[in-house]
Amino acid sequence: MKLAARILVGLVLLAAGALKAADPTLAVMAVGAYGLVPPRAALAIGFLLPGVEIAVGAALLTGFLVSLRQRYPRLVDVAVAALLLFSFRESVNAAWAPRMAFAERRRVCNWIEDNIPKGTRIHAEQGLQMWCSILDQTNGPPRISVLDPSADRRRAQFQSIQSGYVITGGANDPIYGCPPCIPRSTELNPARWRLVRAFPEPVPVTEWRFEAVRVWEAVPPAPVAPAPAP
Repeated sequence: MKLAARILVGLVLLAAGALKAADPTLAVMAVGAYGLVPPRAALAIGFLLPGVEIAVGAALLTGFLVSLRQRYPRLVDVAVAALLLFSFRESVNAAWAPRMAFAERRRVCNWIEDNIPKGTRIHAEQGLQMWCSILDQTNGPPRISVLDPSADRRRAQFQSIQSGYVITGGANDPIYGCPPCIPRSTELNPARWRLVRAFPEPVPVTEWRFEAVRVWEAVPPAPVAPAPAP
């Protein structure tokens, strides 16, 4: 049983390390996207991680770690304990970012339910539409329109919207989400949009949570005065 477990863990580590080694920049991006370590640390961890996984996986498969523990039991126990503590810390950090993103979306969807009348069109990013649909199916596509993921095309969308609401800012999962899809408040024309609600600012500010959620209501365009009669 111990041999089978050692071989299984070794193969998993080898496969994980080989996949990361094929394109180390992806590992760097994955570590840095959460914004939990400085950029230089993310760079070092991203490039070192594949080699560490391959080395540990090979040591498990060849039995080197077993023989090393027989020679230096205390040293190996301390190293394993340190590795487990580091892994636990990184697991908590990795789970923290999606949890923050999901909790913020839930708060926004609850506010929409309580404050915006049914039937009113709302424009937001896809992740918010998905979460509001989970909480109440009538808040999904029938009520919330998904904005374009491109900032340039979103600006054109905002110009064409005559009524309803737009939601900017907020959080998005840094790995599986789409942080660039989140509209920024600076993309709106202040003369066309009135701020209705501003949620608390993010602390700390990260690439996936760069500004507070803000709810804006479209200001109807001023009526065009008729041309004077000749």
